[in-house]
Amino acid sequence: MHPITAEHIELHRRLGDNRLLRYLLQFAVGETDRALSDLLDVNTCRPSRLSVRLAAEPVITSGTLLTILDPDYPPYLRELGLQAPPFLYIMGAVERLRRPAIAIIGTRSPTSQGRKTAGFYASQFAKSGWNVVSGNAPGIDSAAHRCAIEEGGETMIYPPMPLEMFTPSFRCARALFPRLTVASPFCPGTTVDKWCFLRRNTLVAAHASAALVAETGMRGGTIDTVGKLQSEAKSIFTAALEESDQFFRAHVALIQAGCIAVPTSPTAQSVDAITSAATAQLEKAVSEAPFQHDLFEEAVH
Repeated sequence: MHPITAEHIELHRRLGDNRLLRYLLQFAVGETDRALSDLLDVNTCRPSRLSVRLAAEPVITSGTLLTILDPDYPPYLRELGLQAPPFLYIMGAVERLRRPAIAIIGTRSPTSQGRKTAGFYASQFAKSGWNVVSGNAPGIDSAAHRCAIEEGGETMIYPPMPLEMFTPSFRCARALFPRLTVASPFCPGTTVDKWCFLRRNTLVAAHASAALVAETGMRGGTIDTVGKLQSEAKSIFTAALEESDQFFRAHVALIQAGCIAVPTSPTAQSVDAITSAATAQLEKAVSEAPFQHDLFEEAVH
């Protein structure tokens, strides 16, 4: 872990993700200091005024830089290969990135029942010791994060914007904010565009051990995230809606596509089904890469 400096920001801005990642991957995990020193030597340049100004932003000065070479870098993101973020800009507890989580995702414009579904399940996952992860969208994401935190749980957010632009999509007492960690792959100063949301979806899907779709339509970021979760063979659950619900058709389509239906109000059986599927995913990850998933193994056992 490292403080975020104007030099780091300048390197990221000049090289971009791909060149920066390929350079870092020439080094072994644990050689972060050497890699960053070599990068600064090769790319001799003074930070621009923009990089200096960005580095002085309060959230940046109090934040943490995590590189793909750091031992604390989350293993499930490293497994993205050339899609893995070379740098993560973090607000909050870094160790939370390596703890397993369940994604709760859905529409930005949910019904009151959709918000209740997200909140009820988030509260139950928090009681069971699972973190909640999503992308900070208003609606379902915000309801899940707020209820998980208020229940005493912890949450992870991958926002679709650089760290200095982040604002929580939910309201809760500031005293509860230490239970939240934000990890942005975007270099400070990045202009938010459509690709940022797709990038965010990739990281949420990679982080989650299982997912619940509380309420969604036929299109949008939720469906993109579902596709990414399916490509990783992760279990996806979806609320079983009434036929009169405006999102009914979308949820039927999800079930037909292989998602598992659960009640809109959690039961002991539905919560156990989701957490058991998430645990099975963790055990699979540990068996396939035991050295990368050492902290996951502690969570499983």
